Amino acid sequence: MDLEKLKQLLGNPGGKVVVVENGEPVLVVSSYEEHKRSLEKPQLSPKEMLIVSNHLMAKGGFVLPDHAVVRVNVAWIPTKEKLVETLGEIKHDIYLDYPQGRTKPPKPTIALHETIAIIPQFPQIKHFAVSNVEDPEAIHAIKTQLPSHVGIVPKIETRRGIENLEAIVEKIQNRYIMFDKEDLYLDVDRDPVQFEALIDLARQKSKKLGIEILELHGVVFLPYQNS
Repeated sequence: MDLEKLKQLLGNPGGKVVVVENGEPVLVVSSYEEHKRSLEKPQLSPKEMLIVSNHLMAKGGFVLPDHAVVRVNVAWIPTKEKLVETLGEIKHDIYLDYPQGRTKPPKPTIALHETIAIIPQFPQIKHFAVSNVEDPEAIHAIKTQLPSHVGIVPKIETRRGIENLEAIVEKIQNRYIMFDKEDLYLDVDRDPVQFEALIDLARQKSKKLGIEILELHGVVFLPYQNS
């Protein structure tokens, strides 16, 4: 066992119990009861997956169902300390979204490896999404760095990502993909014929592969407030 890694995990805020897999410390929880509850929580079926932004929670007045999964997009979190604070405030399961290769603002200021290093502190993180996935080997390398209880979710948003979908799924054996149609539209130079054909192809491939495709369903508008 890597004692230095163990010391580092124990030094994290609230870290009192270390979970070990294959001789390596992979998870710190504040209490054994907390860890036991996380393991006992029933896994959602694909039809029950409901992902809600943490920004909606922050506005107040919304009561989320127990099975809701809270999405945290790292692009909107300015520092590692703020990310730790944000994750610590969420009691629901968490869908942590890392916008790799994002070109539109805001761009992430927290590196991918820094984000992955934070994950073991929070057993409620059940999904880790990565943007602009096209290369099976690259997303597999990320998956190998995650705790075993965290599912990898490739975000497919380019023609190449759709073309390589079978190879991606075969390599990482995932349950979900997230589909960003807005970025796909830009990737095909706003060609509506290609766009619609690729949407149909992505859905057909997902069905054949037996995976669930997560798509945007509606948005919420609220008045702008100066911070």
